[in-house]
Amino acid sequence: MSVHCEIRNGIGLVSISSSLNAAVADSFPQQVGDWLQTAPDVKLVVLDLGEVNFMDSSGLGAMISIFKRLAGRGGKVVVARPQSAVKLMLQITRADQIIRVYDTVEDAMRAGES
Repeated sequence: MSVHCEIRNGIGLVSISSSLNAAVADSFPQQVGDWLQTAPDVKLVVLDLGEVNFMDSSGLGAMISIFKRLAGRGGKVVVARPQSAVKLMLQITRADQIIRVYDTVEDAMRAGES
């Protein structure tokens, strides 16, 4: 799994290149959590899922873990560029009701302006 974390204009951008499944369910939120400790002012994190072609319930749980961490400090998580299988998982589980989903990274980053 490859996770790249950066800050753009005060917004956290996390890009993932792998499936989000049981094999990465512990390491993914841990990596993002460690990075968030070095970026205490970040209140919006965009999860760029454009390279994620599969997500199971463990991967969804990892995303919810990150969501809770940000919510605990008054922030939020949004998703950008989910592939169709991942988008369907978010819709079926109704996770898209608590984590907003955007077609592009740019649109997701604008979420911080609203």
